Amino acid sequence: MKPKSYSDIKKEYEIALGGPFEYNEATVAEVFNARREVLQNRKTTAIRTWTIIFIIVALGAFIVYKAIV
Repeated sequence: MKPKSYSDIKKEYEIALGGPFEYNEATVAEVFNARREVLQNRKTTAIRTWTIIFIIVALGAFIVYKAIV
């Protein structure tokens, strides 16, 4: 996901609010923090998914090894 610039966020707010976007540092900071949080959550979810896949593959390999030996 490509990070959005301030002007893109400003346009989104203008469309959503149906009026001019008034510059508000707190609002902009809130939007950027929310975006950062979403990206961070997505990263941890991906790591969790790959960890589960790795554990399943490792268990499968162990079971196959025990069956052969």
